[in-house]
Amino acid sequence: MSRLAEKGADAGRQREPGIDLLRLLAMFFVILLHSLGRGGVLEGAEPGSGMFRAAWALETLALCGVDVFALISGYVSWSEEPRRTKLSSWLLLWLQVVFYGLAVALLFRLLLPHHTTAAGLLPMLLPVKNGLYWYFTAYTGLILIKPVLDLGLRAMPDRTARLLFAAIILGFSVYEALFQRFVLNGGYSFAWIALLYLMGGIVKKCRLGQRLRTRTAILLIALLWAVSWLWRLYGDALPGPRAGVLVSYVSPSMLGSAVLALVLFSRLKTGTSAAKIIGFAAPGTFAAYLINTHRDMWAYGLAFRFTYLLKRPVIVMVVTVVGFSLAFLIASVLIDRLRQMLFRLLRLREAAQWAEERIRRCVGRVMELF
Repeated sequence: MSRLAEKGADAGRQREPGIDLLRLLAMFFVILLHSLGRGGVLEGAEPGSGMFRAAWALETLALCGVDVFALISGYVSWSEEPRRTKLSSWLLLWLQVVFYGLAVALLFRLLLPHHTTAAGLLPMLLPVKNGLYWYFTAYTGLILIKPVLDLGLRAMPDRTARLLFAAIILGFSVYEALFQRFVLNGGYSFAWIALLYLMGGIVKKCRLGQRLRTRTAILLIALLWAVSWLWRLYGDALPGPRAGVLVSYVSPSMLGSAVLALVLFSRLKTGTSAAKIIGFAAPGTFAAYLINTHRDMWAYGLAFRFTYLLKRPVIVMVVTVVGFSLAFLIASVLIDRLRQMLFRLLRLREAAQWAEERIRRCVGRVMELF
């Protein structure tokens, strides 16, 4: 999602295995969230039971995944030298969204002909207009203002950037989590993704957290997770904010965990073999998101799929949803290799670059009129 396309989306940039590994971990977390939520475990678990506590332990552990994606987007996009925003990269993403939208819809049409219709394929051609994938819609909005954000951050002194970083945390995370006044919709919004993009860029620009010891960062992440989990379990019995205040994308504990994870993985070193495996898998993360959150997968593939686990031992639930999420990610990565081969065969990257040049020329001519 953050670095959403495959290699060509960041052509000319040096890949960082640690960041690619973090991207894979974040997508695993996203699938785990959906397995627990849409799968019916969170809704069906009896409050106060061991199943309830275990399910929310996994949920609060994984909830930082979406924030991580947007932070990575800003981190990998930051450069001291100006870079032109590549419209062709977004066009390739759009083609990928349409491809999986149609492919998964057709698959369910074949498997469940009585529940799906051919008319359901048409909305897949306009994913942003029809709001099929909220993150892609938000990312599209980010692309529209990305050149301005990059220019402003590049011209900003480090001290000002650090102050902006702190202001986002205090105003749009702490304050928003408590009072919900900035219409961030719990993080499901373009504005929140744009703010995280800026924060990711600031982490790289100002080298935030580089003096932080690895052990300290891990302990802080564990502490933030424990606070979120315990507050979700027992917060309603205490005076103050409601129990769910720390269980959202804008939560300061989730944001803090995501930032700390970015710092940790940005300095992670891997061997050559591990780097090759990570580099092979990382481009498939966006495909995992598209398949996992597809409208038909959401309705027929995941809906209450794991409620049967509520009658099983807690450890069985944990192993099953974690194993399913990991298997889903691996399968999606392998499927996407075939999609990448097809796109190369059809020379869609070259077509997207050609379209970008034509669009830029048209826009340039229109601008000359003013």
